[in-house]
Amino acid sequence: MSDLTEQTEDASPINLMDAKRYEILRHAEDLFGHYGFAKTNMADIAARAKMSSGNLYRYYRNKQAIGIAVIDTFFRQSEAGMDAAMIGIEDPEVRIRAMMTTGVRIVVGEMARNPKIMELVEFLLQEEEAWAHLQGHIGWKRDHAMAEIERGIESGQFAKTDVRATAVNLMHATKAFQMPQSLTAWREPETILPELDGVLDLVFSGLRS
Repeated sequence: MSDLTEQTEDASPINLMDAKRYEILRHAEDLFGHYGFAKTNMADIAARAKMSSGNLYRYYRNKQAIGIAVIDTFFRQSEAGMDAAMIGIEDPEVRIRAMMTTGVRIVVGEMARNPKIMELVEFLLQEEEAWAHLQGHIGWKRDHAMAEIERGIESGQFAKTDVRATAVNLMHATKAFQMPQSLTAWREPETILPELDGVLDLVFSGLRS
């Protein structure tokens, strides 16, 4: 959903298959964003990638597989962005805030670039394999939150608590800020991040010792 172009430029001859896959995803992403997932077909993607439909099937078995790959690439790039946002920060609370805020910024930015993202989200919620990727992404954030809560408890910054349950509750408390379905209905987009801060204030007020 972003930076797919850059990923093709560093491919070595050994990774030509992967480079071609990224090129296909780049074109598919553009088509999904422009015309929507439902209105894009394999022939459209093959034509944009300048290959035959038969050749396209060598790389992806169907449009659903391409959609899942686009989604998975977005998740991995989002996770890399959240990881980068925490670099150089020692305070566990500030690290969690940086992770959550960056994640929301990335989703909101993607929605601005790709107004058809809701079709991909609907697909994500209907396909079992895509749903598994979503759960993996949520699990990534939960596990990072768990690590920071654990650090906060060890340092005395946070009160002793069930670390996993607290991390799960944090995900539940901020769910509305992480899902495009909720964000598209926000009346005043400029209030999203301040309101996220308010929810996190409540969470951390309960965590502090």
